[in-house]
Amino acid sequence: MQNRENMTKADWDKETKKFSNLSSKAIDDKEESFDRCDTDGFLSQQVLADISKLESARANLCKKQGKHYFLGLFDGQRRLKAKIILVDSFNPMANGKNPVWLLEDSEAEKYGRRFMPYNNAKGTSRVLNSLGLKESTVVADAWATSKYVGWTHYVHYYRVNNEWGEKDQLIKEKA
Repeated sequence: MQNRENMTKADWDKETKKFSNLSSKAIDDKEESFDRCDTDGFLSQQVLADISKLESARANLCKKQGKHYFLGLFDGQRRLKAKIILVDSFNPMANGKNPVWLLEDSEAEKYGRRFMPYNNAKGTSRVLNSLGLKESTVVADAWATSKYVGWTHYVHYYRVNNEWGEKDQLIKEKA
């Protein structure tokens, strides 16, 4: 999304309609493909379903004026410059990747480490608790893209112009 900071509510509504129409068109194409060739076109049909899922997610983002919820790493009320990355699992029995927090250079220097455990906002990490750090929900400008793991399609949301989370807005937790 270009020039998102200059977009009005009407612009976002127009984009919502565009992506909703793209999603509907992909579903219609999938159904037409199935009617035409039954299950012989299953790959085309699956890709069209994946496209519909992605365009629907983008339409929902536009409804929220390009905002999405993420986790942020905080020291009190200060948002650390940190992002979640995936690393190879340390468990030889696990087949996949695990999320960890990667700290920006100045933050890594302050805390004496480059990586912090990811705790999915559970508040049970001994390392995060010993340093007085907490994971909290934030809202940030975002966009969506497709990610595939094997044959499985996921919609991946990512921050826009905010790599280290410095523009995140903390969502106030209910008492």
